[in-house]
Amino acid sequence: MTTLKIQIHANLEWQLERTRRGRFLAICEPLGLTLEADTQDEALSLINEGLHYFFLDHLADGTLARFLTMKGWQSSSLPEAYEPGDAVTFDVPFSLRSLHAA
Repeated sequence: MTTLKIQIHANLEWQLERTRRGRFLAICEPLGLTLEADTQDEALSLINEGLHYFFLDHLADGTLARFLTMKGWQSSSLPEAYEPGDAVTFDVPFSLRSLHAA
């Protein structure tokens, strides 16, 4: 088993909204992801988990390099080969912008 750390150079912004019912919505338009959480801490945890699985799915499908190129993003550490049993982590910096209640 190989351990891979993949650094993604992207300009990701997540918008964090609080709903009228007090829940938090985290929205990343460039990725088309929306996550819902009870607390802001849970939202941050879900963002990290969501990013991991989003990019892992692309890596497993062999579409990660093409996806990054299409978005104008890069990775300085894409592996030449990936096996489903490999341990993979993604370093994907992002910013969080709070919005008013929905």
